[in-house]
Amino acid sequence: MTDRVRYHRFADAPGFVLGDARLAGRAFGPHYHLDYHIGVLDHGVQAQHFGGTTHLLAPGAVSFMPPGEVHDGAGSDEGFRLRTFRIAPDFLLPLCSEIAGRDGVPAQSGVILENPRLARQLRCLHEALGGQQETVTLAAQSGLIEVFAGLMEASGEHPGPEPVAGALGDAECRRVHDYCMSRLAERITLEDLAVLCGMSRFQFLRRFSRRFGLTPHNWLIRLRLERACHLLARGGRTVAELAQELGFYDQSHFTRCFRAAFGVAPTRY
Repeated sequence: MTDRVRYHRFADAPGFVLGDARLAGRAFGPHYHLDYHIGVLDHGVQAQHFGGTTHLLAPGAVSFMPPGEVHDGAGSDEGFRLRTFRIAPDFLLPLCSEIAGRDGVPAQSGVILENPRLARQLRCLHEALGGQQETVTLAAQSGLIEVFAGLMEASGEHPGPEPVAGALGDAECRRVHDYCMSRLAERITLEDLAVLCGMSRFQFLRRFSRRFGLTPHNWLIRLRLERACHLLARGGRTVAELAQELGFYDQSHFTRCFRAAFGVAPTRY
């Protein structure tokens, strides 16, 4: 395995950095971070020593290190791939408070969580975020909240996610629909929709999913695609123009989404 380390940052999320390290036989001496550090392995094993004990991080487990926790790390000669989330306190603490409805963090000290489901969610989120260029999209915002809610629940050192009852009401659904329809070409965030309904992002996400059985991102993509069908039937626009008008990244992104939804390319609709 050839050693490779990459970092990925986002213009609209300072203090949030993805790391992706593919390493063989690499050892890191005792060190600490000034931010929160979450790690999950794709393959291989890494030994981490902290709190006076050596722990093994393997696929299916999640490493959580708060600021100031001294730890080391050593992998086998066969190598490992470690995905990391480096998160500044002023990014993570408000997020955790929003999810729990009170101040707190997933854990006060370093911990290895044996939780295959959470590890899989973190890997998927890392993969999705790593494919984005500059901004944290609606899909990624929703994924971040759901994953950190799971992390808080799994750690056992925090009261966990705030209970959220009920689903979005009819008036709230109409408000969201009208807002999105009038801004299909724009970047719509989870915060935009939550504020529209007078809720936190976590509350909105849970209630929206109960009402529609979809994430806000998937619901919005479908709304854009349904509008595309209407505009294609009327004619007069190119596929590239529609992609821009409906808020897709580019023409190829629009075409992929349209084909996945309707089985044909927009040009054949």
